[in-house]
Amino acid sequence: MLGTSCSCARRALHNVFIEPSLLRPRTQLSSSLLTWAQTRSKHTTTTEAINPLHALEFKPAERRHSNYFHKGRVRPSVKIPPPPPPLELRPYAVPYDEEIQEQWIALVDRDGKYHERVALWDAMGDLNRDAEHLLQVSPADPEKGKLAACKIYTKLQLREAYSTKLRAAKSLKKTQASSKIIELNWAIAPRDLQQKLTKLETFLREGRRVEVVLASRKRQRQADMDECKDILRQVRKAVDGVPGTKEDLREGKIGEKMKFSFSSQR
Repeated sequence: MLGTSCSCARRALHNVFIEPSLLRPRTQLSSSLLTWAQTRSKHTTTTEAINPLHALEFKPAERRHSNYFHKGRVRPSVKIPPPPPPLELRPYAVPYDEEIQEQWIALVDRDGKYHERVALWDAMGDLNRDAEHLLQVSPADPEKGKLAACKIYTKLQLREAYSTKLRAAKSLKKTQASSKIIELNWAIAPRDLQQKLTKLETFLREGRRVEVVLASRKRQRQADMDECKDILRQVRKAVDGVPGTKEDLREGKIGEKMKFSFSSQR
């Protein structure tokens, strides 16, 4: 009796707990898991919404290459080329090589020999492209029957010419930035006036910007109108003695306070 009752109890437990799980298909989901998959599919794409099983598929992590170079780990070695020099500073700031739009030219060859009439095609064909350039140094003048003058330069000559112009422009800019002020009294002594005018000429020849201030001093002799005009005449004579000098500013009245500004384009 005891063995029979134990066998019945095992069979009853087997029918309740084990047999239902064996008969259920493996692809069937539990109600809670199926509900979660359906809820998630509402916020996904159409493909996942049709089949909730897509929500459970494994998706490998994406490799993030876009942010890799922005975290300071690896920086691409990209060299930014320097800006080209201004046209006026280029030693070949004229048409050269294929830019020359002439059929016949007057040519100065690499030996300095002048040829009155040469076909541009022949000149370009004789050119050593690795080391030379053909520059048009003067334009043609059809009315006078003058051909465009061209000359052969080596690239080394052009680089040296560019470096020279660059140094000269840098020096001129530095010199012009340092302006000078010269103060004159209307009743200044002739010897003192000559010393001041000598300094004025020196500064202008150096390419500096010079301001000349003329005024009367208190508790000193007041100059008459003829003396004031003579001072202005001598200042103008000193300025005109330096070629390329121009007057940038003039304000005030004779006999009172006057101010001049001069700059030299050297």
